[in-house]
Amino acid sequence: MGCGSSSPPGAKYAESPPIKGDDLIKSYTERIRESDLRKAQWDTFVSAAPAETALAKRVRDHLRAAGYKIPNPRKEPDAQKQGIRDSRRVVSFISQTYFDSPACCAEFCEAVINGVEVLPVSVEGSSWRGMPFPALTDVPETAQTDEGRLVKPRDAAAAVFGHTIALDHMDAYLDAFLENLGKRLGGPGEASSAGRRPRETSTDFLLGERAIRYDAFLSHKRSEAQDIVARVHDRLSDFGYRAFIDRNDLIELPSLKLAVRDTQTLVVFLTPAYFASAWCCLEFVEAVRHGVSILFIHVDGSTWGASGAQFPSLSDVPVTIKVEDVTIHVREAAAKVFPPAQLVEHTRSYFNPFVDALCKKLGPPPAISSIEGETRGVWSAAGGGATVSWAMLKASLAQACGSSFGSVESTIAKALGVRDALGDAGAMVTATTFATLFAQTSVKATVEAMIALSGGADAEKCVPVVVDEAGDGGLALVGGATTFADVRKQIIEANEEDEDEGEEDESAVRKALATGQFTFQVKGRAVKRKQETLIKGREVGDPIQSQRRDADALTLESILRDHDQSKSLRRHASLLGKQSGGLAAADKAERAFLISKALHTLEDALAGLNGGAALAASNDLKAYASMDSAYGLLPNASGISASAGAMEVAAAFKADRPHVEALLLSAVEAMRTEMYKAAAGTAIKREKQSADVTTKKRVVILGGGPCGVIVAHQMTRGKGIQTEAFHVTLVDTKEFFEYTPNVLRLIADEHAEQAGLWDVSCYNHVDVMGGKGELIVGWASAVRRDHVLVGTSSGVASRVVPYDYLVICTGTRYTSDIKTEGTSIAARKQSFALERQRIKDAPAITVVGGGVVGCELAFDIKAFFPDKAVEIITRGPQCLPRVPGASTLVKACAEEDGIAVNYSKEVTHADESGRPVTKDGVTVGTPNARVFWATGYKPNSRLLTDPRSDSAFASVMDDQGFIRTKNTQQLNHPNLGHIYAGGDICAKDRFTAGERTMQDAGAHAFAILKNIQVAAGVRPGAFQQPQINKNPGLGTMAISLGNKRGALFATDPKMSAHFATKDKLLEEVGPMAEQGAKGWIEVSPRVDLIKFQLAPRGYRNGFLNDDMSSWEQLFGPDQAYKVEDA
Repeated sequence: MGCGSSSPPGAKYAESPPIKGDDLIKSYTERIRESDLRKAQWDTFVSAAPAETALAKRVRDHLRAAGYKIPNPRKEPDAQKQGIRDSRRVVSFISQTYFDSPACCAEFCEAVINGVEVLPVSVEGSSWRGMPFPALTDVPETAQTDEGRLVKPRDAAAAVFGHTIALDHMDAYLDAFLENLGKRLGGPGEASSAGRRPRETSTDFLLGERAIRYDAFLSHKRSEAQDIVARVHDRLSDFGYRAFIDRNDLIELPSLKLAVRDTQTLVVFLTPAYFASAWCCLEFVEAVRHGVSILFIHVDGSTWGASGAQFPSLSDVPVTIKVEDVTIHVREAAAKVFPPAQLVEHTRSYFNPFVDALCKKLGPPPAISSIEGETRGVWSAAGGGATVSWAMLKASLAQACGSSFGSVESTIAKALGVRDALGDAGAMVTATTFATLFAQTSVKATVEAMIALSGGADAEKCVPVVVDEAGDGGLALVGGATTFADVRKQIIEANEEDEDEGEEDESAVRKALATGQFTFQVKGRAVKRKQETLIKGREVGDPIQSQRRDADALTLESILRDHDQSKSLRRHASLLGKQSGGLAAADKAERAFLISKALHTLEDALAGLNGGAALAASNDLKAYASMDSAYGLLPNASGISASAGAMEVAAAFKADRPHVEALLLSAVEAMRTEMYKAAAGTAIKREKQSADVTTKKRVVILGGGPCGVIVAHQMTRGKGIQTEAFHVTLVDTKEFFEYTPNVLRLIADEHAEQAGLWDVSCYNHVDVMGGKGELIVGWASAVRRDHVLVGTSSGVASRVVPYDYLVICTGTRYTSDIKTEGTSIAARKQSFALERQRIKDAPAITVVGGGVVGCELAFDIKAFFPDKAVEIITRGPQCLPRVPGASTLVKACAEEDGIAVNYSKEVTHADESGRPVTKDGVTVGTPNARVFWATGYKPNSRLLTDPRSDSAFASVMDDQGFIRTKNTQQLNHPNLGHIYAGGDICAKDRFTAGERTMQDAGAHAFAILKNIQVAAGVRPGAFQQPQINKNPGLGTMAISLGNKRGALFATDPKMSAHFATKDKLLEEVGPMAEQGAKGWIEVSPRVDLIKFQLAPRGYRNGFLNDDMSSWEQLFGPDQAYKVEDA
């Protein structure tokens, strides 16, 4: 071990040379380069703190067995120092106590000063303010060794942390860790640059050899451009570009720098505050230093300086800026690339042309480059871009294949992601998908293979396979009896055949296969190795090796941190204790489990700076210690003071912990045995929870719209609800709730904030939930029957969130970006301010769509921009066709306000001047007008069709992608009764007269809320259903027609009192109750009061202040107006 032994008095390390700061970093880099050329006596020196003695010994023994020359730890400092100098590299096990050890600090500094490369290892369980690796500020500036010498570990760490990526150590995967360590070290006697940063030969900004992992790094200031960049990222990914976007709060400095260096083009989204961001400056400077091509995007509406310049000058760029105590020279880098050689203008109005221009600058994606031979001719004939239409590609394929193409047209279409080969001519096919299907074979040969294998239900068919997104795995033969194991075998054999044929280059696919751990995709469906089903739904009989690996990896720590596994451990420990020593031993094992669980909870809470959780866990442990006389488990901790703090408690239990945890090891082994049996085909039965165990039910809510937020609010702080019975997780793409009926007014009215409209329309989810539960700002990527895959970029999963009950409220999206833009309230305000500026600058406004959204938007814009020409274009003969009597009122109000209405024009797209073009090719509207598309919406249900989602979800979706539910809002599937859906994502039969409204979304929420409580056994009574279609026709509709009036419609007699012309309507039309679906309608001055003040303020008071008075008026006592027994 390196620093495990203390040095004897009098021994001294050599005085450190006077090198510091940037000079030390430069010296370290240059001397490492020189060390690659010299011979060394030792391959590796191992440095670790005393607490890691056992780990260091295991690593040292393993490396020696593999042929590495490793020096023994020496007590004499001079000998230890010489051992470091004579080594090719130093492996430093960075644990929480590493830099607390003077000897470790001395070893670390000695290596850096002498140019011996340091490979840092992040030791499992270590934490610095919740992070697994220290920042420079966590490293002491100076340390005094036992010999009285001063060393400067922070300066040394600055050189190492910016040069080499740390290797993660996990004890549960020690074999894999040792394998990776060997790769990073290189073979015995070899110099290795694996994991090393690309080196500069001088301080100039030079281009070195770089391994390109990304085609584009999208550098942006999140608060100003995250919504634009997210759309660009998704579009580029669809086209086959490898685009990097830092959506995952990637705060590890070396990893971020390496991502920039490994990029072909840094795409800089220029916004006013871009160069005010330290992280943006870091990305920019790193790109310039390493010769990464830079492409500037001028984001729509951005200006600099008093003159409103469209591009920043050098004076707008800071001279220097600090990132984690490292000073970078930003203006010096900018001077090398200003003025820009490449600039693309971004425009929100013409997003598709903007992306096309960006793609031209980036060049063709890798997928296009991979298309060769006959396939390239077919692709080029279809258009040859990143995407082509199915119609063009189909014609090109038919010409290449002749009459044989028709027999497999449908098969090829589906393989390329086209749902309907005949009716979906406009569907776009990406080059990536095409290259996957037709890679390494001619088009004709692939088609002929499909024809030959297309007969019979059990006949094998040729199916494209992709391995771990690493590349093309070839074509596999798949039939009715083919198992995933069969497909896996075919992939491996096919690549082995390639080796036999003399291919020298080792592909990414082959590397993935060589590890024995890989995921592959068949027909676009992700297939995990743990799955034990056939492609046709049968059972796989052979053991799945990955389950055995999971069993091997099982540790006490991992079990105690897993809710379900810890319950199983508790059961096993108690059962084994009873078998070995009766009830007393079972009781002792139970107590050992509780103490161990509390210790791990305390440890995690201290690491995460969670004071509340630490206090609760320490109080539990003090109670266990005070009652330990009957068990004798805590001889050292039994005398702990009742006033001891959390840190004191953790220290007091340290000596007793090994003995306590040893009592649970037999239970851990029993769990491993069960997992081995499962791997061999014997299923583990799900543990039944005993009645006396009070564990919280996990409720996961996807979507923070009206339905989702009502459920989240009520289940975390609702009155009369056993909120302590549930743990609630809300997953939403934004961090706040938005009262959607107010969105259009917020866009149009620049004084909305002063009027208090923002205050009642938008507020943070954490405030709605009262600080309880958990909020995940991100995307739900896929859904299984007991967990959700969640990540911070759309379609990318980085976290598994388990649930007992799932509520899907993902809503809908408009064709325009009215509803989806802005993760934070500040970003939302900014985007709306920008939208108002666009309205001001446009010569006219065109709204395509004559429904509720289209009409409200047109009238609001006219009200707040009275001098602006506004036109509504609708495909029908009237506006608001679903609201009886509304079209006549809208027509009269439009004439009064000067809004032009163009009827019976079905618009399909806009031309280059922005003018809408009808289905018949007629151009309408004003040139260069700001066009808003309010032509309907689509469901946000992509997560249910993701290949990783359970196939059962496909059966509950209608042909438009909306979710079909029972009247209780449970998914309409016999095995998905614990999953609910509410709000706009539901099929139209769950809404009054098929009109998706916030009122019905609220009814869904209350039914779901009550039904989960009934299912969980914390509420008596029957399941509930929302009250929809209780009255004929539509429900209540308050439609804004400007800021002074609106159309008020209702069929519910309870609403009659809100009509300003109630007496007149009674006299001329008759009682509302007698009007049926026609109801009452009027142009009312009260709409603004109802829609923008009373209703949103009532929701806000309920959500934030628990003032339910307005809710009770609107929904009735216990929501009696909204739900009823199912």
